[in-house]
Amino acid sequence: MKCAIENEVNALVENKTWSLVPRTEADNILTSKWVFKQKEIVKPDGSPGTKHRARLVVRGFQQKEGLDYHETYAPVVKFTTLRMFFALVAHLNLHCHQMDVKTAFLNGDLDQDVFMEQPEGCVDPKNPEFVCKLQKALYGLKQAPRQWYAKINSFLTEKLGFQSSPYDPCLYFFNKNGRKALISLYVDDLLLASSDLKFLLWMKKEFCKRFKMEDCGEASVCLGLEIRRDRSKKTLHLSQRRYAEKVLERSGMAESKPVASPMDGQLEPFDIVGESIDSSLYRQAVGSLMYLAVGTRPDISFAVSRLAQFVEHPTRQLWVAVKRVLRYICGTKDLGITYSSDFGLYPSDIVTPTGEDARSIESLQVASCL
Repeated sequence: MKCAIENEVNALVENKTWSLVPRTEADNILTSKWVFKQKEIVKPDGSPGTKHRARLVVRGFQQKEGLDYHETYAPVVKFTTLRMFFALVAHLNLHCHQMDVKTAFLNGDLDQDVFMEQPEGCVDPKNPEFVCKLQKALYGLKQAPRQWYAKINSFLTEKLGFQSSPYDPCLYFFNKNGRKALISLYVDDLLLASSDLKFLLWMKKEFCKRFKMEDCGEASVCLGLEIRRDRSKKTLHLSQRRYAEKVLERSGMAESKPVASPMDGQLEPFDIVGESIDSSLYRQAVGSLMYLAVGTRPDISFAVSRLAQFVEHPTRQLWVAVKRVLRYICGTKDLGITYSSDFGLYPSDIVTPTGEDARSIESLQVASCL
């Protein structure tokens, strides 16, 4: 943990995150705290592992709109786009690598004057009464994600020559001089795909020149999605086994008896009348199942959407229905989505999709220049 703190402090110093100014210059002074976390990683040999992280986080709830922040919205790649990204990787048998930006938010430039008390462990002995005037965004600031997105979007479009998709601003494509590539961006997680391995390695080198990066090699885990490829068969399988196991363990259902279907039938009105239960427990379980459904488990989508209608006043009978979905997950942990080279972007014999799926397909039709 001590090493993690030292790495964070070194990053703050290297990025010239703040300068010390007299307290009288500050209108609103924020405070901060250290946050520690263990992150699951995949070791080079493919085995799971953990690493310690330390983050200096500003208490952004102390900010005042119009004084030290304005706009805060920052986009992230949609799950529908991400699935279609992997579909293209399998369809065209692309090389797909993953990179992680270290201390991503520290790269964002601030448009407003933001002041912060000197953090614990980093107080200047010569000027202990001074405050920090932030030059770079810190974790916890309301505008930090937006400023980081602006920085990396500018780098991708102006420096590397990528174009942002008009349907998803976090999907980027490149097609110049015979070189073609795709990049998806989710905050500080990047997936890079290209048919030309040399060009992909060049992209990674350019990223490392500009940002402090962690090269994760070939994509294996992204946002809880486990990626398994068979290049000889040109297939790619997505699943969320580890996440499903965590959900089952948290719910006390890890050793439950599996069932063959997520629902025994539709929930009729009489199912929502009865003994009430803790709504927070119900919300947590339904929310976790929803992430599975949105990610790689469309087979539980109907059951989860039905159960989500009753989060305000859950009953014991509804909780039994939730446990049935969990029992179904217990017996189908490895189920997911498999893509192959036979995947078609727009088969003529399939009904034209609408809404979010249509926009995702159109987005990748733009990128189908690959």
